[in-house]
Amino acid sequence: MSIENNTFCWTGITTDIHSAKGFYAAVLGWNMVDSPDGTVCIAPGGAVAHLQAPGEGPNSWCTFLAVDDLDARTARAGEQGSILIPPTALTAGRFSVVSTPSGAVFALYDATEADELAKPGPGSLQWLELQSTDPKADLSWMASVFGFTHSTQQTPQGLYHTLEAQGSVRGGVTASQSGQSFFFSRVQVQDVDATLDQVTEHGGQILSAAVSTPSHGRMATVSDPSGAVFGLIQPS
Repeated sequence: MSIENNTFCWTGITTDIHSAKGFYAAVLGWNMVDSPDGTVCIAPGGAVAHLQAPGEGPNSWCTFLAVDDLDARTARAGEQGSILIPPTALTAGRFSVVSTPSGAVFALYDATEADELAKPGPGSLQWLELQSTDPKADLSWMASVFGFTHSTQQTPQGLYHTLEAQGSVRGGVTASQSGQSFFFSRVQVQDVDATLDQVTEHGGQILSAAVSTPSHGRMATVSDPSGAVFGLIQPS
């Protein structure tokens, strides 16, 4: 496939599909297209996510990691983490769902035909961060299972680890402040403050007010009407 190995390439959003269609169209500018695998969300730069009906767990954003050998990576992931859904066929490829040793859930994906990553820009994923209750264990696991390397910086909030693969930055890892481990996605928008107005107007909630940082830009955390949490970022 054309998406490079060890790239966070897609998002599955578990939510109330009816309300989510209007919410994400208004807030992030996504177009909605129904497909055999569900409702696909298309940003100006390309397809970025799909909507799926709620299951047993909380509504959430689940990130997908492109891998070169789904069966082998899933099996390896289960040695120290957990396999929640074994390799399963979709129309566009195959996926599995696994978790890190600390319990952060995400999906692995292998396309059956050439696929392309959405172009950067408004409406596309700008940053992916693993907020972990045990960063050391999760970093070791990510290296062992997928071959990720990382660099570490001291920040005012503590140690921040940057995930790297094939010479490129893929995301970050930091200590969780919530007592739970999860992958957190930030979507690029043109104006965070204007987007926050759209969030509340269309039934979502603002979980953390917009703040600006010199190095990253203006950011906020929100949820959709069903409680699925994600971040907004207006790059500096």
